[in-house]
Amino acid sequence: MGHENRSETARIVEALVYNHVKRLNPRALVGIFSKERCRELERDDHHYNSKSFPRMLRFYHKMVPRKTTTIYQETVDPKRSSEKIPAIRARIRENQVKPTEQEVPEEPKRELPLKRKAIHPETAESKRCQKVQKKRMKIQEDQLKPVEQALEEPKRELFGHQKFCQLKNLKTATDLALFSHFSYKNQDDVLKELFSQEERERYRSLDESINVPTIKRMLLFAKIEKLMTQNRVYKPIWKCQLCKVSIKGTISQRLPHIGLHEDLPCYCFIEDCDKYAKTHTSLMKHLQNSHNLMVPDMNSHQYHCLREIKENYLLEARKYLDRYFPPESFVGLCDRKTMKNAQFEDPKCRKCSEIVKAVTSRRDHISRHISAFFECAIAGCNFMASTSTISHHLKGAHSKNMKDLTEEELFKYKTAREKCIKAVNDALPEYFPYKTKIEEEE
Repeated sequence: MGHENRSETARIVEALVYNHVKRLNPRALVGIFSKERCRELERDDHHYNSKSFPRMLRFYHKMVPRKTTTIYQETVDPKRSSEKIPAIRARIRENQVKPTEQEVPEEPKRELPLKRKAIHPETAESKRCQKVQKKRMKIQEDQLKPVEQALEEPKRELFGHQKFCQLKNLKTATDLALFSHFSYKNQDDVLKELFSQEERERYRSLDESINVPTIKRMLLFAKIEKLMTQNRVYKPIWKCQLCKVSIKGTISQRLPHIGLHEDLPCYCFIEDCDKYAKTHTSLMKHLQNSHNLMVPDMNSHQYHCLREIKENYLLEARKYLDRYFPPESFVGLCDRKTMKNAQFEDPKCRKCSEIVKAVTSRRDHISRHISAFFECAIAGCNFMASTSTISHHLKGAHSKNMKDLTEEELFKYKTAREKCIKAVNDALPEYFPYKTKIEEEE
């Protein structure tokens, strides 16, 4: 099944490239495809128009998350910084200086048999030292290899394809993707037919600095996002590229798995406890099992520490998402529908007869009926917010996010939010009861 999907994706990529190049320069098609392949692609060319390829790029730009702020060098792991590699090599060379005669202990001379050729002891000792040095050099070079490889890998993980998605001109992005496609295949004759000398030089410099994704990758990403938006009741299945374990669910289920392969420790914040977990979910289990501490029972300092650890872990794990779960790791959709209790609730309010279809809107509707609001956590602000409007209020009125709140403010928000949620859940059967209960009453 996976092989069929890959061949189908490759066929669509060739059809998109054929359709786009045909409008740019038809003479270049002969250098890309054979005559028989051109006839086959021409036969199916009516399925695509001049906007098919740019539309796919536009969809990719829309769905891939962008970052307005630039990523500075401080975000790169200092252990993997390229500036430290020359210093490490220099330190290795200093440690690998040949030992002098004073450092080498003189061994007692021994008489060799007459049949064996006599070897000068200094020559034998120098040869032995050279062998030891070569062995040390090899070991230390092997230790440096993963460091050098790690320097190249985070570039893709940290920046991803955000620079490519920040290209405002869609035509430039389309031509750059096409240039990168044929440049990867080393088809210089096709590039000469499609682009001028100035355009080739400009796109080559962009290709080196932007890290352009392949057309096949963009097509897979667009197909996955479109498939998931159309079938929200089915959970997607992804396969880890390292351990081949299948993960079912959204990104919130994939990020905890990354901590099993990467060094992202979550240290316990309880005093006299030096334990650490590989993921933030494992840390919460450790707190519950070892310390009998759950989130509702935490004080302000403990809740603030847990929130900070979770945010830092998710931020770091996202950098490695493309390594373990790229678009190529998508297996398919689960054949079972995800059923929720909210689907069995009657959308018609029993108090005001208003029909509320969205689940979150029902909770907000109940909070307006019972006045389940709480005061803003910022000191001096009397705004009464609900669980769904508090984040918008903090950002609009105070220019703050949840992570910017202090320990006291965050704890105040936590306790007030828990009370509102409990009040809404207790009043839910009175306003939106289950459908089976209504049928029994009727």
